[in-house]
Amino acid sequence: MDTKPAATSRLLESAAHGVIVIGDAIEDSTDAACRILELPRSALIARSLVELSPRIQADGTLSSERWARRIHAAKAGLPPWFQWQFRRDSADAFQALVHLGPASRESGPAVIAQVHDLSRLSGAGWVHEESEARLRNVLEHTKPIIFV
Repeated sequence: MDTKPAATSRLLESAAHGVIVIGDAIEDSTDAACRILELPRSALIARSLVELSPRIQADGTLSSERWARRIHAAKAGLPPWFQWQFRRDSADAFQALVHLGPASRESGPAVIAQVHDLSRLSGAGWVHEESEARLRNVLEHTKPIIFV
C-alpha cells in the first residue's frame, strides 16, 4: 500500500532530475536520484545526505555544518539553490546543483531535494577554439570603419 501523498508521488515519478524526500533522514528518492548517486534506493533510505558527501565541500566548509544551515533554511521556508559536492561509492566526488523546498506530509514537515548532476558540464564551454580563432581573425583583418 502506498502511504505517500498523491502530490509527492506524482512529483517523484515525473522528475527528470533526482528528487529526494528528506525528513530526519532520506525517506524516498526517484530512480534518477539513484542513478546520479550510483546507489540503489535501499542504500539511500535512512541515510543522511551528509553521509553521501565528502567531509569537506569544495569551498572548504565542513559538509555537516553547511548541510545543517541549508536544511534549516529550507525548513524555514527559504528555497535555497546551491552547489553541493557528493561522493559516489566509486569514491569520486562530483558537483551537483541542489534545490531544497519544504514538503508537507502527514507525519510532519519534510524537505524535497532536487538534485541536478553537473558532472557532465565540467568540460563544457561557451566558446569553441575554432570559433574563437575565426572571430579573432575577423576582428584583426576587418577595417575599423566597419565597426563604427
